[in-house]
Amino acid sequence: MLHMSSFPQVQKIIQEITDDLYPGIELLFHKVSTYKKNETDTESLEKAFDIFEVLKEEIHSLKKYELKLVFPGIKTLFDEMGAAIPQNIRINELHDLLKKKEECVRNKILDLEVELEDTLVNPLGETINFFKDNYFCKKDSFYKFIAKLQKERAEKCDDKDILEPDSLAF
Repeated sequence: MLHMSSFPQVQKIIQEITDDLYPGIELLFHKVSTYKKNETDTESLEKAFDIFEVLKEEIHSLKKYELKLVFPGIKTLFDEMGAAIPQNIRINELHDLLKKKEECVRNKILDLEVELEDTLVNPLGETINFFKDNYFCKKDSFYKFIAKLQKERAEKCDDKDILEPDSLAF
């Protein structure tokens, strides 16, 4: 049962996250910071800016993990399909960490949206929309293709039990 690998699609999504998503987010973060500096009515937006700061920290941390560990780890793991998995890549723990961080990002976007209510016509609102329209769907398809890759890998390795069954549960 030979079929096309999902690896090229995963690579494409990783490329999009790296080249489009993160630079887009950085641009918005810059816009929000400039907006904060120039906005006269910062008092009414104080809580929103606080939420934004936490969001910014989470995203920077998530980005660092993904670029330094996750994406290279996935490449090592799936690109050399037959190769043994380096023991230093703890996919489970990494994934749990990412899940926690992404959950936090989702919550902060929601908090921001609730806090801003109808005043979404500013860089904070733009940020919310960018995450809802681009970030979350891109991440969802990333995880979908990772799951496909795991399935393909399991079939290819004839369930030789290279990994414990749930060690890549994305």
